[in-house]
Amino acid sequence: MSTNAPSDDGEVKYAAAVIIAIIGLIIPAVLAMVLARQDWKASDIATIVGTFTTAVGTLVGAILGVQVGAAGKEKSEAIARRALAALPPEMARQIAQ
Repeated sequence: MSTNAPSDDGEVKYAAAVIIAIIGLIIPAVLAMVLARQDWKASDIATIVGTFTTAVGTLVGAILGVQVGAAGKEKSEAIARRALAALPPEMARQIAQ
C-alpha cells in the first residue's frame, strides 16, 4: 500500500521550516508595503523588516540544525548496531559494555 505521506519525521520538519520561512518573509514584505504607503522613512522600514527576517532566520536555523543533528545521530547508531551484529557474540558483548 503506497501513500503520499512523508516517509519519516524529518520530511515533516523540513516542510515546517520551509513554511515558517515563507510566512516569515511574507509578513515583513506586506508590512513594508503598508508602511511605505504611509510615508514611513526607508530606514524605519528596513529596521522593522530586518527584525522579522532575523527572527525567521533564527527559527529556521534552529529547526534545521536540530533535525540534521538528530538524523546524523540516528544514522551513526544504526551503523554501530550493524557493526556489532557482524561481530562474534563474545566480542560484541565486550565492546558493548
